[in-house]
Amino acid sequence: MLETIDQNFIKNILKDRGLNKGEIEEFLNPVYDENKAGAYDARKMKDMDKAIKRIWKAIDEKEKICIYSDYDADGVPGAVILYSFFKKIKYQDNVIVKIPHRHKDGFGLHKHLIDEIEEEGVKLIVTIDLGTSNVDEVKHANGKGIDVIITDHHEPHEVLPESCAILNSKQKDCNYVDKNLCGSGVIFKLTHLLIEEARKRKYNIAPGFEKWLLDMTGLATISDMVPLIGENRVFAYFGLKVLQKNKRRGLFHLLNKLKIDEKYLDEGDIGFSVSPCINAASRMNHAYDAFNLLSTDDEGEAIRLADELIRLNKLRKSSAENLISDIKGMIDVDKVEDIIIIGDENWSPTILGPAASQLVRQFQLPVFIYASDGGDLFRGSCRSIPDVSLVEIMNNVSKDFFTEFGGHHASGGFAFTKDKKDLFESEMRQAFRKYKDEKDKMVKVDNEETLEKIYNITHSNVDNYLLKFLSQMKPHGMNNKNPLFCIRQVSFGHVKFFGKQKEHAEFVVNKFLNDQGHIETTVPELFQETYRYSSKNNKRDVTKYISFFADNDLKDIKTDTEYDVYGRIEESNFLGKKEIRVKVEYINVSKK
Repeated sequence: MLETIDQNFIKNILKDRGLNKGEIEEFLNPVYDENKAGAYDARKMKDMDKAIKRIWKAIDEKEKICIYSDYDADGVPGAVILYSFFKKIKYQDNVIVKIPHRHKDGFGLHKHLIDEIEEEGVKLIVTIDLGTSNVDEVKHANGKGIDVIITDHHEPHEVLPESCAILNSKQKDCNYVDKNLCGSGVIFKLTHLLIEEARKRKYNIAPGFEKWLLDMTGLATISDMVPLIGENRVFAYFGLKVLQKNKRRGLFHLLNKLKIDEKYLDEGDIGFSVSPCINAASRMNHAYDAFNLLSTDDEGEAIRLADELIRLNKLRKSSAENLISDIKGMIDVDKVEDIIIIGDENWSPTILGPAASQLVRQFQLPVFIYASDGGDLFRGSCRSIPDVSLVEIMNNVSKDFFTEFGGHHASGGFAFTKDKKDLFESEMRQAFRKYKDEKDKMVKVDNEETLEKIYNITHSNVDNYLLKFLSQMKPHGMNNKNPLFCIRQVSFGHVKFFGKQKEHAEFVVNKFLNDQGHIETTVPELFQETYRYSSKNNKRDVTKYISFFADNDLKDIKTDTEYDVYGRIEESNFLGKKEIRVKVEYINVSKK
C-alpha cells in the first residue's frame, strides 16, 4: 500500500516509532530553554554544585587549571567550550590544555601526563569526555596535590575515582533526566552555570554568549553518534543553526576548503566531512591541531590549520583504504558469524576506528580490531551495530585482561599487553557469549517490533514537497534515522560509476510507476535542467539515485527490469547545486 504524503505523514512516522501525541509535538518543536541551557536543569546532575564551587575557588585563588580532554570530535569541541569561558573572563593565561596522543598515550588520564601537568604548577584538572574509569590515575593526581573534576559520559565501572566531583549522568545515583549526553553536552551544561555565576560576579558577559557555544555542542553531539532524542536533539538542532551562522575562523576556512556552504551545513556534512577532519588530527598527528583550528582568532593560523587538517584527512583515507584492503583479504566471509575479531602488530592503531566502522557497515556485526602501539601494548578500537553494547561485552572479559578499556554502546577502545595476544580472540568470543546469554535472559521483544518500518512510495512522490516534511525530523542520527522508503517499480536506463576508484554508482531512471498507478517515462537527461525550471512542471524535481561504496550486487542492474528501490531521501547542496538524492541501500526485482 502506497503512503499518503500530507501534513500527517511525519507524525505517523513518529507514531510508528512509539512516540505519543505529546512526545511528537515536543520532537517536532524542540525548545532551547535559556534558564536550563537546553531542556533539563543542569543543577540536577550529581556533583554539579561541587564542580562549580571548586572551579570558582581556583579562579578566586589564581590557581592554574588544566583542561584535559579526549582527542576525538567529542572531546576536542568540549575543550573549546570550556576554554572559551576562561577566555571570556580573561583567565586563559592561567589555563593549559592537555590532550593525550591517540597513538602514544591512548584514551583517558595518564600518570606521566599528570606528572607533566604538575610541573606546570596546575592545582585543578577538569577532564572532558574521559576519566570515569581512571581510578588509579586520579589517586596519582591527588597524591601530587592536584584536584580532579571529571566530566564524562562513558559507562561507569563499579569502582569510581575519588575525585572532587564526577559529572556523568550515567552514574546510578545521578538524578539527571537525560542519560544520553555526549562529553561536550556535559561540559556545556557546566559551562553554562559557570557563565551564570560569572555574571553574578559582575564579569562583562553579554546575554546570549553561551548560545554561541552550541556550535561545538552540536558538532560533538552529531559526531559522537549518541541518540539524537531528548536533550541531544535540542543540542543538535540548535547547534546546527549556530554553525550555519559560524563565527569561528578556522571552521570557516575548513568548510570553504571542503566546498561546504555553511548556510546549508547539515548533519551529513558533519558526519562525512567535518568530523573526519577533526579526528584526522589525532589519528595522523596530534589533536592540538584540531583544538587550535576551532579556537583560534588568527586568520593566518586558521588558514594554515584548515589546510593541515585537509591534508591529514587525505592521508588518513589513503592509510585506511590500504588497511581495509588488507583486512578484507584476511576475512573468510563464509566463516564470519556473531562478531569480528582481527589484528596485526604491523598495523597502526591510529586508523583502526575508520577500518572498524567500514567492517561494521559491510558485515553488520560488532568489530574488535587491534594493532601494536610500538611498545608493550596492543591497542584497539571497536564499533558496533544497534542493540549490541560494546561496553557490556568488554565488561564480561576476565578481570585484569585489559590494561584499559572504555566507550559506550556503539564505539569504544581497549588495550592489552602483548603476552595476551594469542588469548585475545578466545577471550572476546567468550565475553560475547556471556553477554548474549545475559541478554537472552532478559524480557524478549517480538522481532517484528524491532524491524525498521519501510514506507512505500513512487518515484513521482520524491520531490521538494516530500523533502519539506522530512526536514521536520532533522537532524537525523541514532534513534532518529532518516526513514527508509521503498520506491516501487522503477526501471533504469543505465548505471554510472564515479569516484577515484569508481566505487560509487548513480542509477539513471528510465521509467517509473507514478502515483496514479501508471508507468511513466522520465525526461531525457539532456533536457532535465530545462525541465527542472519549467513553470509548467514546477513540482517535478530532478532526483538522483546514488549508492556510495556500492556493493557488487548493485552493479548488475538490467535495463529491461522493474525494481523496487530501498533507500533514504535527502537534499544535497554540494558545490551550491541543489538536488534531491535517494541514497540507495538495496534493490530488489519488483513483485508488483
